[in-house]
Amino acid sequence: MSPQPVAALVLAGSRRGAEDPVAKAAGRSHKALVPVGGRPMLARVIDALLAAPSVGEIRIAIEDPSLATGLPELREAFATGRVGTFPADVSPAATVLSVLEAHRTALPLLVTTADHALLTAELVEDFLAAVPQTADAVAAVADAKLLTAAYPDAVRTFIRFRAGEAVTGCNLFSFRTARSAKLARFWMEAERDRKNPARLVGLLGVWPVLRFVMRRMSLAEAVARLSSRLGVELGLVRMSAPEAGIDVDKAADLELAETILARRQNG
Repeated sequence: MSPQPVAALVLAGSRRGAEDPVAKAAGRSHKALVPVGGRPMLARVIDALLAAPSVGEIRIAIEDPSLATGLPELREAFATGRVGTFPADVSPAATVLSVLEAHRTALPLLVTTADHALLTAELVEDFLAAVPQTADAVAAVADAKLLTAAYPDAVRTFIRFRAGEAVTGCNLFSFRTARSAKLARFWMEAERDRKNPARLVGLLGVWPVLRFVMRRMSLAEAVARLSSRLGVELGLVRMSAPEAGIDVDKAADLELAETILARRQNG
């Protein structure tokens, strides 16, 4: 028997609105609406999810639903009946928590972002196939060495650990069980306190933070510590494609995504 398709949530809201540098440069209200390779980023993400056999119902989280439903590029997607909208909350984490609380039967929930312009059905399937079935919540990461070897000029933010280990997030998450809501709540607290180091240390504990800052903690140890702290079994999936670790946060990212998409099209 084939596994049940997973529900998907695309985070397309914007806390910065038209002041987002990518949106501002393109004259759009939301970064998600900015074209990449001649197609809005949001539409590219929906294309990938619709083409992924393991994905079922898709919801786009955005402040004004008409911004998504009014896109000509998404008209056919909405006509399938598989794509709908959900009101974006004040932050990505708050939106995820709202969806988890409003649709408790929609687990597992695949979460991605509308600025993941290079997302493909293959990346989605690779992630879902590798998700540990014992975990409550799972995140995808890409190794820094993998990404910089493929795209040496790409400027990404890497989280560094012991023995030179470094990764970047891939904006792909799986919230598998009801307990995963604890991670969304922690994520909300971390978003709120991201400019208050003392509060962040309070959330995680002094010694784990000090060990991390001194780069004496491995990635696996960090995941285990956070799992214990939250009472949630967390998991990681290391993506084998470097493009999984590239989203569009700034003009240089947009240029890189355009280059990669042009290369794909010229095949």
